[in-house]
Amino acid sequence: MRLFALLAAAAVACVSPAGAAVAPTEFGNALPARELEAMRGGFTLPGGLDVAIAVTTDTKVDGALVLRSQLVIDRGAPQLTVLAGDGGNSLQRIDPVSGANTPAGTIRLSSGGGIQRLTLSGGDYDVTHLLGNALGSTVANRGDNRSFDVSTTVDLSLANASPALLGSALPQVNNLASDVAARLAR
Repeated sequence: MRLFALLAAAAVACVSPAGAAVAPTEFGNALPARELEAMRGGFTLPGGLDVAIAVTTDTKVDGALVLRSQLVIDRGAPQLTVLAGDGGNSLQRIDPVSGANTPAGTIRLSSGGGIQRLTLSGGDYDVTHLLGNALGSTVANRGDNRSFDVSTTVDLSLANASPALLGSALPQVNNLASDVAARLAR
């Protein structure tokens, strides 16, 4: 559980919006956003274990994938990739900052309170993926006879992980993944 708490705290610290105010902490002043952008977005645990995280959220409407967001925290600044479905089997990459009109609706990105909101507004529904200090999704349906399916996948990469390095923590990796999934499912 301590490993999960450390991973969660580091992940939240790494996805703060670039424009957020730099506040002092008990550890001293935080680094400016420009300096942080060039640094590794993942983190290294004591003993040299490198950790990288990717959170992918997919939303399907009536079985068709309409929105996919992927936040990757690895090397450098956290990267957000947004893909929009065309109503069929193909996806197109969308610039989340400028937004886009897609066959499923309008996609736009907004932020506030340490959370980025990626919203797809269709004719009679709104789908929002939350990224940053909180992870999750919401669906607001104003129509009838629609099917919505939202799934979130958390990929956790542990580089330099060996039994000698992890010791008794190796069996707890599955527990870590289960804890992350349970917390995201709330």
